[in-house]
Amino acid sequence: MAASDDLFQLIKALAPSEKRYFKVFASRHASAEDTSYFQLFEEIDRMEQYDEELLRKKLNRKKKNQSLLKYLPAEKKVLQDLIMRAMRNFHGEKTVDVQLNELLTDEIFYHGKSLYELQAKTLYKAKKLAEEYEKFPVLLTILQREAKMLIERKTKDYDEVRSRVHKEERELLEKIMNESELRLIKDDLFIDTRAGVNIRDTNFQQQLDERAKTLLVKSEKDAHSFHARIYYHSAMRAYYRLKSNMMKAWEHSRSIVELYEANAAVKNEYSLQYKIALANYLGACHVTQQYNEFEAALKKLKTTPVKSVDEEGEVFQDATMYELLYYMNTGKFEEAVKAIPDIEKGMKLYAAKLNKGSEIAIYYNITVLFFVLEEWKQAMHWVTKIIDDKSDSRKDLQHFARILQLIYYYETGKGDAMEYYTRAAYRYLEKEQNLMSFEKLMISFLKKLPFALSEKELLKSFTALKEEIERLKNTPGEKTRAGMEEMTIWLTSKIGKRKIKDVMKE
Repeated sequence: MAASDDLFQLIKALAPSEKRYFKVFASRHASAEDTSYFQLFEEIDRMEQYDEELLRKKLNRKKKNQSLLKYLPAEKKVLQDLIMRAMRNFHGEKTVDVQLNELLTDEIFYHGKSLYELQAKTLYKAKKLAEEYEKFPVLLTILQREAKMLIERKTKDYDEVRSRVHKEERELLEKIMNESELRLIKDDLFIDTRAGVNIRDTNFQQQLDERAKTLLVKSEKDAHSFHARIYYHSAMRAYYRLKSNMMKAWEHSRSIVELYEANAAVKNEYSLQYKIALANYLGACHVTQQYNEFEAALKKLKTTPVKSVDEEGEVFQDATMYELLYYMNTGKFEEAVKAIPDIEKGMKLYAAKLNKGSEIAIYYNITVLFFVLEEWKQAMHWVTKIIDDKSDSRKDLQHFARILQLIYYYETGKGDAMEYYTRAAYRYLEKEQNLMSFEKLMISFLKKLPFALSEKELLKSFTALKEEIERLKNTPGEKTRAGMEEMTIWLTSKIGKRKIKDVMKE
């Protein structure tokens, strides 16, 4: 069994450009006797999985590596430190946070050497940078240092500290409080969207309106900074999603993207957040079927330059999920199938980045794709990946996967297996305390289905089930469940004796 190794994980996480930079950096900063680090780096980089025994065998082939082998744990630590020194240098000019940290470090140095003019210039440079990018916590520190510097150095005109610096600090604190208020509201509403609440429950809706009342009396002009405006629109988007007003949620998703695109410097600094905003906008476009907007947003997501492997992974998981939905909902099934080999490669490449929720959602979308195409063996292959998952993510999809499994056994004429797995699905959902009206209805129906005696009885059963699902969809307080739409499409195809994909296209 291969051992886990921090250095291995670090090297594998480096982008090609970062690896090239490390080699140049190391050649300049490592001493002549440190050339063995290149060998160690290269050998680890070639590995698919970390195997220290194999690594030692490869290093042992050259006599010059004997010292390296003798002190391998310590030498790996030295290499890791060298890589991180190179990465700090490589990315130092790319992030405002790093630049600010260095400027504030320089300011302390200049003060200690009594180089007061250099201290002031450095502090004001940091202040301008922090103001431009609205780095408020750092800006607060800068203002406090500025006040201290002025008080220490001036012998008169202390009113400048009182009238300007202290005023700036008070105004900044108001902006921080404004941001914090909107962020807390946003977080509160966002948690509800992730917690699987029953948005059709009357009590929940009343509580929601009570919690959001301070938000609903605000507008974008009440947000006093860029991030405050982002939080405002994010909170409003979450609120309208919980109110099932998807067009309003779409409008606020679009406003977030527009805020980033109106400020090129901020968009570049917060490039990952911009891409997440694009992904959220894609989701809103999909739900509201704004597919002209969808195509443009998807192109932006896929073509905007990335800064790191983390961003590459974020783009992959978001673009993959929504592109599959786009293909299916616009009837481009062949394009969706052609994309699957690349999706599988990407899921391996970005396995460390993919969150479980996105992974299961991608599996689910591919399952539904093959379900719609009536390619049952492929559908079963992908639905099994969901069923085999033991995490707590996307339980709604994990639960409905059991229903899709039963549909597979019915469609492929495996009545005996269907009887066994129907009981298994019932026990699983009961144990999960998630046997809701929709699941009960589906399991009860599928339990009897293999023994239907005539085509007329089947048609009657399909029609009755479809009507019951429609009733559940429109029952106040009844929670909408994952799979309701898929089952409605399947039943429509059965009743009309049509291909599922033809019903889906409508």
